[in-house]
Amino acid sequence: MGISYYINPRLRIEASLNFYLEDQVDFSYLGENYKTDYEDTYEAGACLEYMWSPRLKVSAGFLYTWIGQDEDSTSDATIPGAHTDYISIAGGLQYELEHKLLSKIPGLNTFLVNVGVCYTGFVHKYDNDDAMGGLGDFLSPGATQEYNKQYIVIALGCELRF
Repeated sequence: MGISYYINPRLRIEASLNFYLEDQVDFSYLGENYKTDYEDTYEAGACLEYMWSPRLKVSAGFLYTWIGQDEDSTSDATIPGAHTDYISIAGGLQYELEHKLLSKIPGLNTFLVNVGVCYTGFVHKYDNDDAMGGLGDFLSPGATQEYNKQYIVIALGCELRF
């Protein structure tokens, strides 16, 4: 769910809150502790969009994700940090193209080009030695690895309005 509000004709703010009702899912196939290992996941976000000119908009946003999976429930080293909270910070541009060829396409009202960049990363580093433990440490000594995943995504898109 979210809300958007124009502070003035050029500046819009937005907030969102998402709930993933994992507490309602039947994870019983994962063992006896599934009710304590999985809780709901939440996301909270905020965004600003500014109309720089009639054809150009710039935006920036923030998203925090609280993962509802307990650290002890992640024993699969191929999913490092599956229980770790995330933070995302993004920025973008939207430009409305005006071209004589575009006006010749019947029904085409608007052609927008969007460019965005987003950084997402773990809030806390994740050390998988807790997940392995016991026999795993004995069979694979030195297999401990620290994860601090960070992603940068660049997106390019177009929007046609008829």
